Amino acid sequence: MTTTRDSPDKKEAPTIGRLDTQNRCCIRMTFQGPSAHEAVLESVRHEVEEADGLHGLVVLHSLAGGTGSGVGSYLTEQLRDQYPTTLLVNQVVWPYTAGEVILQNYNLVLTLASLQQESDCIVVSQNDLAHDACVNSLKIDRPTFHDLNGV
Repeated sequence: MTTTRDSPDKKEAPTIGRLDTQNRCCIRMTFQGPSAHEAVLESVRHEVEEADGLHGLVVLHSLAGGTGSGVGSYLTEQLRDQYPTTLLVNQVVWPYTAGEVILQNYNLVLTLASLQQESDCIVVSQNDLAHDACVNSLKIDRPTFHDLNGV
């Protein structure tokens, strides 16, 4: 999608969810996804209308947390329904092996099963590899999320 990012009438992207300790993919997919999907689809529709042409959509989300995995899966399904012939790519962040949340493995399996059916391509970034690159290559003893995102 081609669009200008510096236009003065640019609306903020919708923010979905909140931080908590539940992190349940099915809860986020069932309750938060439907409540947020109109705002997200309206934002996407606006961007598509402003673009020169639509070549594809990229959804960036996590696989571990309930909001990233549950809402990310739900919105991917909604985007597939809305734009059935458009290339749909999911850029997902694989959780730390040591575990960020207690339900991350269940969230991961449920999310990948859903994405496998709806997405044309799944691109995986691994937290462990980004962390190792920061520590070993960049010599950062305690990488922050800002450091990890920069890798």
